[in-house]
Amino acid sequence: MLGIVVRRLLLTGSAAAIVVAGGVGAAAASGPGRPWATPDWQVAATLAYPNSPTFLYSVAATGARQAWTVGSVESETTDGGLLVARWDGTAWTRMTIPAGILSRLDGQNPITITASGPRNVWTYNLNGHWLHFNGTTWSTGLLPGAADVWLESSLTTSTSSQWAFGGTGDGPGEELLKPYAAHDTGSGWQRTAVPGTGAIVAASAVTARDLWAVTGTAVDGQSSSANTGVLRWFGDAWHAGPVLPASMRNVMLGAVLARSDSDVWVGGGVRNSKGGYTEAVGHWNGHAWSMVTLPVSGTTGQWHVNSIVPDGSGGLWALGYCMATCGVHPSRIWHEADGRWTGPVVPSWEVKDSALDQLAATGHSVWGVGRVNNNGIYAGLIVRNGPVPG
Repeated sequence: MLGIVVRRLLLTGSAAAIVVAGGVGAAAASGPGRPWATPDWQVAATLAYPNSPTFLYSVAATGARQAWTVGSVESETTDGGLLVARWDGTAWTRMTIPAGILSRLDGQNPITITASGPRNVWTYNLNGHWLHFNGTTWSTGLLPGAADVWLESSLTTSTSSQWAFGGTGDGPGEELLKPYAAHDTGSGWQRTAVPGTGAIVAASAVTARDLWAVTGTAVDGQSSSANTGVLRWFGDAWHAGPVLPASMRNVMLGAVLARSDSDVWVGGGVRNSKGGYTEAVGHWNGHAWSMVTLPVSGTTGQWHVNSIVPDGSGGLWALGYCMATCGVHPSRIWHEADGRWTGPVVPSWEVKDSALDQLAATGHSVWGVGRVNNNGIYAGLIVRNGPVPG
C-alpha cells in the first residue's frame, strides 16, 4: 500500500479544469502476462489541467448518480492542488472547496474517500485531517492522536458511523508498529483500541456493527508474520480474526471484502520463484480459509491485490498493484465467477503509461480511478465496467 501512498504526497499548481468524458474500446491483442482482453472496461473520463500532472487515489460509490473521487493536481497554487470530483449520473465534475478549509490541511491533500450518500461524504489525508461534505457545506477537523498517525483507508457504514484507519509509529517512511482506528458515531471522533501490530490498510462492513479489516506494513517489501493479519469489530470492540494461511501472512496484504461472516475475501501477494510477489486472494467460509494465487507467471515485481469489489452478478473484480519493478503498467485487473479467477484484463488505456489505484462498485457497474499519461503529462483517469450508472 505504501507504494501507492508515496505518490499521494502533496502536489501543488493553477489552471482551469478540463473534464473529458467518453468511451474507448478494449485492446484487441494480448501480451505476455496479459492473456485476454475485454470490451467491458472503458475510459469514462479524464481529469486534465494544463501543464499540471493529475492523480486520482480513491473512489466511493453509493448509487447510480452518486460517486466521488479524490486526488491531487501538481503545480496548482489557487487551491492547494486538492481535487474532489463528483459523478451526478451524467458527468464527472470538480467540486469547489473553500480556501479556508483547504488552508487547514497541514500541507497534505486527502488520499481516501468514503460516503453514504450525497449529504455524507468524508475524505482524509495522510496525517489525520478529515473533510466532510453535508450536501451543502464543507467542514474539517483532526482525528484523535493524529500527531503519530499515517492514514491508509476509510469506511462509512451509515449516515452516523464513520471510520478512519491506518497505523502509528515513527512517521512516514518508518515501520508502522501499531494499528490505528478512529470512529465517529455522530457525537465526535473517538480512537478505538486495536490488537496486534501493523497498519490497517483496508476494511469492509457486513453491517455497521460487524466489520472486517486487514493489517499490513508494505514499507520495505519484507515478509513478517508479526504485522499482517485479520481483525474483526463486533460487540463494540476490535478482536483478532481468523488466522490467515501461512503464505499470506506477509506485508503485501492490501484488500478485504466482507459479504457476510461466512463469505469474506482478502487480497494480498505471495512469494514466487522469481523472488517477487504474485497476487493472491484468500476466502473465509466461516470455518476455514482457502487461498488462490492468481493465474499469471511470477516475476520479480512486488504485485499484490489492493482492491476487491463485487461485480453485481455474484462474482468479483480484483485490482492488482505492483510496488516495484513493473514498468509503466503497475496495475492489472482480475475477475472471479463461480469460483474461477481469470485475467489479467487488457484494458484499452494500457496502450499508454497508466495505473489504477482503487475500485468501487455500484449495482452492476464498477468505477476505477488512477492516472494515465497523455502526451507526457499525467491526467486523472476514471474508468468503468458495466453500464453507465445514472
